[in-house]
Amino acid sequence: MSIGTATLTVALNQSERRAEMTGPVHRRELVTLTVTGITGTTATNLVLVVFRGSTLVAACSAFTASGSNATGTIDLNTDELATVFSGVRSGAIREHDARVYDASTQELMAEGRLAIRQSEHVYGTDTGTTPTAITGPTGQVGIETINGFQYFIFKRSDGTVFLAVPAPGAPPLP
Repeated sequence: MSIGTATLTVALNQSERRAEMTGPVHRRELVTLTVTGITGTTATNLVLVVFRGSTLVAACSAFTASGSNATGTIDLNTDELATVFSGVRSGAIREHDARVYDASTQELMAEGRLAIRQSEHVYGTDTGTTPTAITGPTGQVGIETINGFQYFIFKRSDGTVFLAVPAPGAPPLP
């Protein structure tokens, strides 16, 4: 469960494969995302992933159309972010790599940096805010090692692969 809410705009520049992120977000928040600048795909094909180094720390794969934009929700109260921010003072900012993929083509649309601020609440001092696991479109996110590289595999409820996201430094899957 998250302790607060926030909004974040992700403006895509697909020709430069760049994403600009605006809106302050904190660890442990439930963040409403608005993705703008979408061309060549539909909102339901989008997946946004957030990495710290080679660790997947948050993901959103459930977007809906909102006019020409896409909206979704990303939970920043994950086990992985709790580890990243362990021992970090309140208010400190950590930069993370964020990528937006088109699941229908398995292609990277844009990437950028997402600044996440340490929550003012200290883990374990308030109830009902235990970090949760990252979930995919149907709650299935797995990590597979292929040819020595890690890939984050998002699966549909029938077990078929929805999207395979290479960890930083890993080549795209053929």
